[in-house]
Amino acid sequence: GAAKSISQEKLEQVLSPMGRRLRYLPLEVLAYDNSTLVWFQAPSVRTLYFQTREAELDALSGKAFPQPGLIFRLSNGQLSVRAYQVDSKNPRPLPQTLLFMAPYFNICSMGNVCWGNGTRPDSRGPDSREAWVSAFFASAFTHSSNPNLSRFVGGHRAMWARLQKRKKFPDNLLFSTGQTLEDFIR
Repeated sequence: GAAKSISQEKLEQVLSPMGRRLRYLPLEVLAYDNSTLVWFQAPSVRTLYFQTREAELDALSGKAFPQPGLIFRLSNGQLSVRAYQVDSKNPRPLPQTLLFMAPYFNICSMGNVCWGNGTRPDSRGPDSREAWVSAFFASAFTHSSNPNLSRFVGGHRAMWARLQKRKKFPDNLLFSTGQTLEDFIR
């Protein structure tokens, strides 16, 4: 027989059970699908916790430090983190934005977070961003699995001691990954 048109209401009824629903996404969300969420966080000041067996670094635990701009990728329950340099003309990272190593212990060269005994949130959607960021910063940074965490001449440990009194993370301390945001999203 002849094709019949379907009403908008009927179409929504049919698609709704398949999980197809439009939602507003916050500005910080850079990419999102059923298995992956990518978002950015502008530079900020955060409390860091160290548990390294190095008295000098452990003494800084619980103190506030400036943080670079960060990009988080949550894919199938695995959190990865990169840093980026904020462009004053466009503070939202673009696909061609160059990425840098996130300057933290417990992160491998691919950007994956080693949680150790840290607690990960159960939620995975766009509304879970702050829970994942809070969990990341609430965990104790214990070990380095990457020698290229920063370009600070005195080394990574000395960098945090120096940054304690600063208001802004110096972008020139970030170590390039040679990766763009578009590469990281894939």
